[in-house]
Amino acid sequence: VGVLAIVGVVILIISLLGGGVFGGKPIYENDAFFLKTKDDKYILFSKDGERLSEDTFEEASAIINGAALVKNDGKTGIIKDNGKMSVEFGQYESTIFEVGAGLYAVSGEINDEDMGYILLNGSGKEITTTSAPFLTSAFIGDDEIPYVIVPGEEHTYDLYNAYGKHVMDFESATAPHLSIGQRYKGEDEEMFVVLSYDKGLA
Repeated sequence: VGVLAIVGVVILIISLLGGGVFGGKPIYENDAFFLKTKDDKYILFSKDGERLSEDTFEEASAIINGAALVKNDGKTGIIKDNGKMSVEFGQYESTIFEVGAGLYAVSGEINDEDMGYILLNGSGKEITTTSAPFLTSAFIGDDEIPYVIVPGEEHTYDLYNAYGKHVMDFESATAPHLSIGQRYKGEDEEMFVVLSYDKGLA
């Protein structure tokens, strides 16, 4: 009864304050959610109604895989669903953006000669770097770990997981894309994500 009462109060507060994230409904993912106040600030709460961070944010993304992208004073950072910042505001000069599936990227110098992207997970760990002009899809695998496809050189592509492990590579003359959200169960009960590229489906 107590839990139901707390949930009811939270829902009532959200309805009164017009809660939402980037114009959508409040996010109830993982162990936290953002509440939008009347002065258009976002506050991070636990599902038990406990405020998790004293900071307020001008913008906040959906909480995916335990983290979210937040923005203040034109600077971006990443906050965990426990209220701790895993990437502080201004830690990177460029704006952090979402790649998908709880993975992020920021443009910057990746070595002495090249500019490109630094890929990050929600904990702020740098997964890998790439000098590619674009980034392709990311998805959450059957093991609940996010994966991202990183373009390489001469029509090659690499698959990394959120911990920075290189899983596989393949070739494609055209940019591959994932069937986002579509997972299929094989005869051996394993789950698969379909990847479309110039040689067909993988």
